[in-house]
Amino acid sequence: MNPPDCKPEDVLEKTAAAPDSLVPESVLLGRRARQAEKELAQLKAERDLLEGQKQTLAEQISRLQLDQQLRQAAEAAGAVDGETVCLLLRHRLADAKSSDIPGLLAQLQQEKSWLFAAAPAARPARTAGVRSAADGCGALRQAAGKAEQTGRLNDVQEYLRLRRQFK
Repeated sequence: MNPPDCKPEDVLEKTAAAPDSLVPESVLLGRRARQAEKELAQLKAERDLLEGQKQTLAEQISRLQLDQQLRQAAEAAGAVDGETVCLLLRHRLADAKSSDIPGLLAQLQQEKSWLFAAAPAARPARTAGVRSAADGCGALRQAAGKAEQTGRLNDVQEYLRLRRQFK
């Protein structure tokens, strides 16, 4: 039926241009199969792209969570330079086999104590020779009386200065 110089691709091209009612059913099924294979390949490529994006986002989320944990631990430990402490902790976490943040932070505090605020020194207890602070209200009343009696500008200013301290 086909001339000897006719190839199967030529037949497919001719049948592609022909209306569906004139094309044999096997050719129509072949077209549908090729179209389905193309769609399947596109969907697989899309799925692979989305899987890669999902993995990238999951890594970013875990990195952000770790950064937040490190920042909170550094703040709780009283870090003077929180960013430096976080970088050092992140470096040590990468080298360490365990992810013990409090343990690594305690070790860092011992080795590099200048990165952390000094603990408030214990205040010595009062001794018998130390007088307690004078009553502020008595000093304020005394300055008010002096300013009222003398009327001098210096006395009035001193009274106002003391009054600002106790309000």
